[in-house]
Amino acid sequence: MSKVSIFGCQMISLVQFIAVYTDMDRTIYGITAPTVMQTTGMSTGQYSCIVRAFQVAYTLGQPIMGFFIDTAGSEAKLGDM
Repeated sequence: MSKVSIFGCQMISLVQFIAVYTDMDRTIYGITAPTVMQTTGMSTGQYSCIVRAFQVAYTLGQPIMGFFIDTAGSEAKLGDM
């Protein structure tokens, strides 16, 4: 394989991993919700406010961090690997 096609496969794999991770993250919220609510004494409304706040922060943080990584360059993203 040429270097370009290996890079393309790596990018596709990375995007697929991120999509699976995001779905898994939301599934774990649903599975652990009853235990977390019972342990902390939260109501369903309070728990949903926390989950909503996390999702809004996650959504707003992605483009901000993407811009930072684009401007800072790959050194800030990967370090000295």
